[in-house]
Amino acid sequence: MNAKKRIILAFLVLLLVAVAILFRFGGNCMRSTRVLHKYSRIIEQVDVNDLSLTIYYMSPWILTTFPLSVDGLINHSITEKTIVSGSDLKEHFDLFKQINNDVLIPVRRRSPYLNVRLYYVLECRINGRLLDVVMWSSEENIIVNGVEVKEHYIFYDIIIPFLPESAAEQWSRWRLDLLGENIP
Repeated sequence: MNAKKRIILAFLVLLLVAVAILFRFGGNCMRSTRVLHKYSRIIEQVDVNDLSLTIYYMSPWILTTFPLSVDGLINHSITEKTIVSGSDLKEHFDLFKQINNDVLIPVRRRSPYLNVRLYYVLECRINGRLLDVVMWSSEENIIVNGVEVKEHYIFYDIIIPFLPESAAEQWSRWRLDLLGENIP
C-alpha cells in the first residue's frame, strides 16, 4: 500500500511539473498568437491615412554606461526621433503586413533586462497603439507588443526607409552584420 501511494504521489508531482512547464513556455507562444491576431485583424482594415509611425533611435554601435530602457532611450541626449505620417507610410505599408506567425517566434526564456537602441510605435487615430517594437532585450531579441521574439529582418526593413540617410545606412549595415547577407 505504501508503494502504491508513492507511485501515485510521484505521478501527481510529475503531472504538476509538466503543466507548469507547459504554461511557462506555451504561455509566451499563446500571447504572441493573440498579439498577432489583433494586430493582423486591424492592419488589414485600417485606413493608412489614420496611422502614424514614431521612431526613436541611436546608432547601434554606441556604448552607453548602462543598458537603456525604452524611457532611457527616449530621454537620452543623443536619441533621434522621426515621425512618419500615414500618407508617407503608403509606399511601404506592405512591410507592416509581413508581420505574421513566421516572424513572431517567441523565445523560451525572457531576457532579464533591456538594452534599447531602437524603439518604434505604429499608432492609429481610431484604434490607438497597434505595434510597439523594442530593439533589443539583453539577448538581442525583439519585444513586439510586450512579447519577446527572435530577431527578424522585417523589423529593420519596416523603419529603414523612413530614417535619415546616415541612420538608414547604419541600421542597414547592422542588419547585414547581424542577420547575414542571404536574408532578403
